[in-house]
Amino acid sequence: MKVLVPLIFDPLLGQTKEEVAGSALSLLLDKQFEGTNGALFLRIKNFKRVDPGSRASDVAEGRRLWELCERIAANGTPRQGARIRI
Repeated sequence: MKVLVPLIFDPLLGQTKEEVAGSALSLLLDKQFEGTNGALFLRIKNFKRVDPGSRASDVAEGRRLWELCERIAANGTPRQGARIRI
């Protein structure tokens, strides 16, 4: 399971909180990432820069996400299992 989970599922699910924190610190403090803004990275063993895809730059999608976040912030966290309409 320790080998399969990180490969099959989101790498964050297969990491301890200390490993996740270490990854965040690496991105924040490592000289190789200095000057990098707005980039997305995937990390299994090493960081790999990934293309965010077309939806990430879609203005309409961004507006819908913003409005959803505003609703959640105003009303609190949705209850578990609740469907969220975007």
